[in-house]
Amino acid sequence: MDFPDRCMIEPLLAKDVYGECVYSPPTAVRCNYQETSAMNAEGSNIITSAWIAFPPRTVITHDTRVTLLDGQQPAVMAIEPIKLGSCHRIEYIRVLTGKT
Repeated sequence: MDFPDRCMIEPLLAKDVYGECVYSPPTAVRCNYQETSAMNAEGSNIITSAWIAFPPRTVITHDTRVTLLDGQQPAVMAIEPIKLGSCHRIEYIRVLTGKT
């Protein structure tokens, strides 16, 4: 898989006494961002789903903050290691995202 895009990831470090999240400094990582869209009843194009593919050694959890190049910070909904071929080697990490 090719990773032509970039985004920032920030792992969650802790929550402070007020319940606010404290993240590590942002790290730029290569990725492949994909959206699926459809027309709604009014004829407008809307995003129905989105996912981000990361290189296999990327460390990401459900608490990681992801920032796309346009500034969106979609929620990490699911993380799936994708294995292709007979050797069962992880080709990429797919992160399903929620709308922002």
